[in-house]
Amino acid sequence: MIILALPIILFSCKSTKLVNDGEYLLTKNKIVYENSNDKLSGVEEQIKHKPNRRILGTIRFHLSVYNFASSKRDSTKNSKNRVRKYFREHVGESPVKLDLELVNNSAKNIQDYLVSKGYLDIQVTPIVHYHRKKKAIVTYKVNRKKVYKYDSILYNITDERMSLLFKKKYKSYLTQGSHVDFDVLNKERNDFSTYAKNNGYFYFKKDFITYELDTLRAFNRAKIKVSIVNNPQGKLHTRCNINSIHFIINGKDTFSTNMDTSVYNGVLFTKNLYKINSSILYKYCSIKLDNLYSTIDETKTYSELSSLNIFDFIDIRFYPLLNDSSKLNTVINLSTGFQSSFSIEPQTITTDDADIIETNENRRNYGIANTITYTLKNAFRNAEQLDLSATTSLQAQGNNESRIYNSFNQSVTAALYIPQSMFLGNWALEHGYGNVKTSISATYLYDNNLDFSRKILSGKFGYKMSKKRHSFFFTPLEVSYSRSNIKSNIFDTLTNLDLKEFYTRLFDPNLITNSSLGYIFSNNKNNGRSYFYIRSKILESGGLTHRAIRSLLDTKNEIDTSFNLLDVHYFQYLKSDIDVRYNWIMDRNNAIVFRGNVGIGLPYWNSNVLPYEKRFFIGGANNLRGWRPRTVGPGTSGSSITQLDRTGELMVVFNAEYRFQLIKKYVESALFFDMGNVWNVRENDQKVKGYFDFRNMISDMALNTGIGMRFDFQYFMMRLDWGIRLKDPTLSNSEKWVANQKIDGAWINENSVLNLGIGYPF
Repeated sequence: MIILALPIILFSCKSTKLVNDGEYLLTKNKIVYENSNDKLSGVEEQIKHKPNRRILGTIRFHLSVYNFASSKRDSTKNSKNRVRKYFREHVGESPVKLDLELVNNSAKNIQDYLVSKGYLDIQVTPIVHYHRKKKAIVTYKVNRKKVYKYDSILYNITDERMSLLFKKKYKSYLTQGSHVDFDVLNKERNDFSTYAKNNGYFYFKKDFITYELDTLRAFNRAKIKVSIVNNPQGKLHTRCNINSIHFIINGKDTFSTNMDTSVYNGVLFTKNLYKINSSILYKYCSIKLDNLYSTIDETKTYSELSSLNIFDFIDIRFYPLLNDSSKLNTVINLSTGFQSSFSIEPQTITTDDADIIETNENRRNYGIANTITYTLKNAFRNAEQLDLSATTSLQAQGNNESRIYNSFNQSVTAALYIPQSMFLGNWALEHGYGNVKTSISATYLYDNNLDFSRKILSGKFGYKMSKKRHSFFFTPLEVSYSRSNIKSNIFDTLTNLDLKEFYTRLFDPNLITNSSLGYIFSNNKNNGRSYFYIRSKILESGGLTHRAIRSLLDTKNEIDTSFNLLDVHYFQYLKSDIDVRYNWIMDRNNAIVFRGNVGIGLPYWNSNVLPYEKRFFIGGANNLRGWRPRTVGPGTSGSSITQLDRTGELMVVFNAEYRFQLIKKYVESALFFDMGNVWNVRENDQKVKGYFDFRNMISDMALNTGIGMRFDFQYFMMRLDWGIRLKDPTLSNSEKWVANQKIDGAWINENSVLNLGIGYPF
């Protein structure tokens, strides 16, 4: 409704409706450099007097809403009328009127900022351009000269050990010829203070570092003197070692004592009847006896103990000995919550389900689901976490009247997470990896619908480890056994024997074993700045376990050409994919997200086809939103193929989405563009269609655009995206660009899709 009301709101009110005579609406800020065309980063952020927010780069939507909901003649209506009040306070934004005091303050901010960056001879002059339509533009004229540089650096450090640490071991930012930058000096103080603490100087503070800057010697030349003073008592700085470590679990005070105190490798443990092995806490404590104090060890200990996921509160404190301040006693207080928890999560669900045989037939399923989860922390006294969960779902199709529910799904999962590596030992921790976990899980799935029923039993053994912005996932072994029961008449319409054999093979009992290596990177610091996100299944290899077992069992050394092991189909394949996203934060109200997703899977040796679960498909709410799932590809294949054929061995998808805020914290909108397809890479005995040709890749792409609304309910986000097709590669060359056709109700029904989703699509 908000989208439909946009034209009325935007064009029914003048932007200066509430600007009185003698007042001006601030419409733009400009920065002009007199002596150079080079822009300096960070200058625009110093302007605090900013115009009203915009969407699509030009539209002041929030100002228009505010004006639309405001009465100029009778201002009492603005507070008495609930609708007006809501739109003014929660959606709209009052007009930003020109304020000369704020303009002058912004000019001073720019000048102070550039002085801090070494432009000591600078003048910033604000110039206001008034327009007859009660609008104003402010230009900040910046007259700057050359930046000052250091031509000499002097040191005054009387503590010889501190002098050696600063001048020989620490890598200073200050070098002869570098720019004067007060922010760098502050960073130097903070960084060296941290560096000193990491080398045992527990009491060292950044206030011990002072600077003296002399700029009177010559134009744009400066001399700086760096001093590190001794402590307030005039004594040399003290280097500290760890004297003792004491873990206290659920203690009432820092120095609580209890008969439940034990010693492990010289470390005290007061557990207050909480059952956990001392060895696991000792292993996840980077602070060690007799080592020098280090903030790195302290931070790592916080992080590693938090990763155990059993403590609600962690507090680490250091106390010097009364008779020797160079020795520190360490007390680590840990508070635990409930050891077990039980949750019930009822859901309403909607999914797209393509008919596996009928061509061009999609069914929207609606239903209910419920997930029951039991979690036990510290299950076996080594900080393990045991999760037992069961999910039940019932779904029905709106166009089917044969029975109330025509799809039933039941899954049961048991997962054990061990906070250490079972076979890698201490290698991960020694190489700086944190949050190391071993996971062992087993799942049973029963699925029954109109077309078939299937039973899947799977097991997985894997590792997870993280290091700063990088996370790695290594799965040495994953096993999945599937048995399906196809409805008797489901293949009756098939006349192609090759396809019939292909489908039969896909739905016959099969056993898939695979190993994989995954990777995730993110530099998102949640500071409102742009960031990258990369997710990749670097390599997944299937069938190697089968191959090894067959080699052991085969005493006749026969050539391995069978698809069976112990009368069960198996597959050998290699698969890899990468998903790269860049979130460009333009300002507080606008962002553009770019995404590229490429994947390839190839059968080899014993197989000439990828297992159906490992093939790629596109369409739906999270990639190509102008199509339902499994209704595009492979390549330019048209309506003569079935839904099962609409998968491929190669996938290429690109997305771009412009997001802008409509109602702060509640409603966001988006304009998006999607393109992509799937292809087959190598020929096989089934003679499937849609092979990849690099020369035709662009022309084979399906294209769509669309608009979406996102509703933030604090705990989750509901998304409604309307995807509109622009190009359908399955049509003939003259008809591919469906956007050129006559657009009416029938066209919209055939060439657009309304997608309902949870969270962002990417």
